[in-house]
Amino acid sequence: MSVFERLQGVFKETFNDTGTNVDLKMSRDGISTIYGWDSIKHVELMYTIENEFDINFSLEELQSMKTIEDILHTIEGHLNAAK
Repeated sequence: MSVFERLQGVFKETFNDTGTNVDLKMSRDGISTIYGWDSIKHVELMYTIENEFDINFSLEELQSMKTIEDILHTIEGHLNAAK
């Protein structure tokens, strides 16, 4: 399973929405977003991602991730650094 597929699963689990198509350009604050993606849900999402991928985000990373694409690239960076 690819990193993106796993990330999609985390979004679907966190937002209890198996029908949502996760798009790389979606963001918490943008036009294309997931219903219910507020600041509290964002914290839950980040925690779930860290657990799923066994990584830890820095404060700077948490502040810089604006889109799903940003989140994906940050995860991939952590996974590549761990190799």
